Amino acid sequence: MENIIKIHLNEKSDYQNKFNEEILSYELSNYILEEARSVNTKEKINFVVFSKFDMQDTEKDVFISMIRNKFGADISEIINSHHKQRIANLLIFLIGIIFLTIYSLFEITVISEVILILGWVFVWEAICNFLYKEIESKFKIKKRKQI
Repeated sequence: MENIIKIHLNEKSDYQNKFNEEILSYELSNYILEEARSVNTKEKINFVVFSKFDMQDTEKDVFISMIRNKFGADISEIINSHHKQRIANLLIFLIGIIFLTIYSLFEITVISEVILILGWVFVWEAICNFLYKEIESKFKIKKRKQI
């Protein structure tokens, strides 16, 4: 099945950021992401651009490069965030293990129960983040690479 995202441009400002003409507009990048959501990440996406103005070959190349730059920057940002999240998860997990170790060393009833609960909260938070947020980050990266 061919997956086509149709883009209708009335003028150059439709695809250019209003503050920097070398950057893809926020509205267009959001539109592309929304249209790409329904496409399986293993399938190829094609763009069909309809413009009401004459687009030169150099302008077409610039437009394509703007799309690549935008989603390439998104991928880099997600990867950086992903690495920071992994470090935070490791620290949370280690804190949980420390609390569980402290629990096993002391036999004070009330304090040891609080330490046990805190230990498991930290461990489960790290595991939950690892399982769900990592999958979400990988999906976002795949989707942007697909575009």
